[in-house]
Amino acid sequence: MAVTIIATVGSASANSYVTLAEAQTILASRTDAADFLAEAVDVQRAHLIEAAEWLQRRSWKGTRVDATQRLALPRRWLRKPDDPLGTYFDDAAIPESVKQAQCELALGFFEQDDLEAVGGDAIASFTAGRVSVQYEQGGGRVSSRYLTRTLQLLRGLLLAAQVERA
Repeated sequence: MAVTIIATVGSASANSYVTLAEAQTILASRTDAADFLAEAVDVQRAHLIEAAEWLQRRSWKGTRVDATQRLALPRRWLRKPDDPLGTYFDDAAIPESVKQAQCELALGFFEQDDLEAVGGDAIASFTAGRVSVQYEQGGGRVSSRYLTRTLQLLRGLLLAAQVERA
């Protein structure tokens, strides 16, 4: 069955903040995204939707624009974190940093699935002297580098620092 992305801003049936074309453009310049971009579009879409669902579970600043919108954004009273004048994001659009964060998470979910496909687990710790590698059993779904980058992109948009394994 084909996976469909619905990225209509404020829609009651939206399941993504970013379209597949937008995601591909955002990730096109990334060397670590080549395998993701070469994957079947249904796989790409599935990971983008999974990432949107993770973002959906965050507590966002501001208020929903419409009570019937499915996703947490767009929002009213969502300040631009780096704007010294304290202006707000357009409440009829999704901030670019949120779209980038969704792509970052999708890439992380894809990488983790790729790792699991070859029987790997996330590395919990690594020691160089006398080599010691410990793996997480059933650990997080996204490596910390993708989660860290995602949270950096969302800085100032969430109510609290929400560090959680994806």
